[in-house]
Amino acid sequence: MNVNVLVKKLINMNSYELHTSQFLPLLLAWLWFALARPVLDYLGYTHPPEQGGRWPHIWWIPTGEAVYFPIHAAGVHDKDTGETVMDRVVSSYASSIRSLIHSRRGALPKTPSRTKNPPQAFLVSMPKTPNQSSLPFAVNEITTIKPLIQDMGLTTTHCESEDTNEVLKSMKNSTILHFAGHGISHASDPTQSCLLTQDWTTNPLTVERLRQEYLQDTSPFLAYLSSCSTGANKNLKLADETIHLVNACQLAGFRHAIVALWEVSDQHCVEVARGVYETLKEEGLTDEAVARGLHRATRRVRDSCRDVTMRNGLSTENKEKVDFEGDIDKQLGYLERVFRVLGVDAKLGSDDRERDAEPVDDDPRPQVHAPSFLWVPYFHHGA
Repeated sequence: MNVNVLVKKLINMNSYELHTSQFLPLLLAWLWFALARPVLDYLGYTHPPEQGGRWPHIWWIPTGEAVYFPIHAAGVHDKDTGETVMDRVVSSYASSIRSLIHSRRGALPKTPSRTKNPPQAFLVSMPKTPNQSSLPFAVNEITTIKPLIQDMGLTTTHCESEDTNEVLKSMKNSTILHFAGHGISHASDPTQSCLLTQDWTTNPLTVERLRQEYLQDTSPFLAYLSSCSTGANKNLKLADETIHLVNACQLAGFRHAIVALWEVSDQHCVEVARGVYETLKEEGLTDEAVARGLHRATRRVRDSCRDVTMRNGLSTENKEKVDFEGDIDKQLGYLERVFRVLGVDAKLGSDDRERDAEPVDDDPRPQVHAPSFLWVPYFHHGA
């Protein structure tokens, strides 16, 4: 199945386009029936865990065009049916089986009670960034998570509007790096994707710079990049090379990274971060706590957004029943519907040439279906 056209459209869509159409509900449903549910069913994860039961944990290792899809978010989310990945398993990602094995064999950082000097958390907020829109919730995000981190026994340093060299310097002694600000995924050269520090126009904090750092000796635990597109590589020719900020952090030595596949909501970043650090406070700096914390946080935001959507009389529901597991013709037909929503005339199996986008209908007002899907971009990469 050639989905190259879909991927090209997906990686170039802005937040408004993503969240004012039926695109995301359609895409996530297609991913569920065509990819995720067959895998989970094969593994025996056919229903949500029982109340209070242990959640299974699965690592996705996508290749090719699949690296651009939010497999962790696949499903039919309009009703509480359990027909979603996140209602059956905890999801993480890895670059390869070898890298996953290597990460899990590595030593965890010592707990605060076992260390002579308490571990450090370096917290950066960028409410105002040169040549970028302001982020009014960036400072709020840090003030929300700071007491939670301190309650874990870590000392915290909060810097606002920091420059690149200071971030790199402070990373060297940090168990946790939390960056709340803008991020950019470079369209042609993924090594130049960067976090936007105060001096980013002249001294950017790029993937290339991060990959040159060597922090393994200090065993940094978590890089939480609360920024847009920190897990994205927009160059299709380099899709399998895993050249993006999350990979750069892990090459530098971070055991875990929490990042975003595309643009994120400034306000919802606060809620997701709170949920992650609440779990870390409760369970400690363990591998499972990071993935479980993000899973709990995104499910909570998903449920909250879905409730608001329903109360406002909007709907994320697909009007027709969608169930085409094992039927390739139905899968192709459903994916063509996704293309039509994007305004792309593409018969799968043909030459898949891209056309200019055209309106799907005559109503100029956007159909606001996707407030329920603002949680989708966040994902965990690590051990």
